[in-house]
Amino acid sequence: MRRAFALLLLAGSWLPVTAHAALQEEPEARGAAPASLEVTPASLELEVGGTAELRAIVRDADGNEVEAPVLWCSLARRAVGVSGSGEVEAYRPGDFEIMARVPSDPEADPRTDADALSVRIPVHVHTPPPASPDIARLA
Repeated sequence: MRRAFALLLLAGSWLPVTAHAALQEEPEARGAAPASLEVTPASLELEVGGTAELRAIVRDADGNEVEAPVLWCSLARRAVGVSGSGEVEAYRPGDFEIMARVPSDPEADPRTDADALSVRIPVHVHTPPPASPDIARLA
C-alpha cells in the first residue's frame, strides 16, 4: 500500500491532503516503448501528378511491432503533399523530403511535442519532358 499526497484548494489556500489507498502500477497502455521506425519504401521517385503510399512500422527494442501514432509531414508542401495515412502526391519537379514522426507523448500537441523517433524519406520528382511542338508546314 502506498500513500498518495495531494493538495486541496479550500477557500483560496492550498492544504496538503494524504490519502491511503492501494495504488497499483498501471501497465503501459500502449505496450513497449517505441525504439525504431521503419518506413517503406525508403525513398520515392515520382512524376508530376504521381502518387505513392508510404507505410510505417514502429518496433520496440526487441524488434516487436508496437502500436504508436505516426505523423506525416512534407518539408516542401507546395512541391509534394502527404496525407495523414502516408499517401504522397507530387506537384512539381525537384528533390524534396517527407518526414515520418512518432511523438514522445501521443497526448501532447504534435506541433510542439518532441519526437521520440523520426525518419526522413527523400522524394525525387522527375521533370516532365517538354511537349512536342507542332510544326506547321509552310508552303
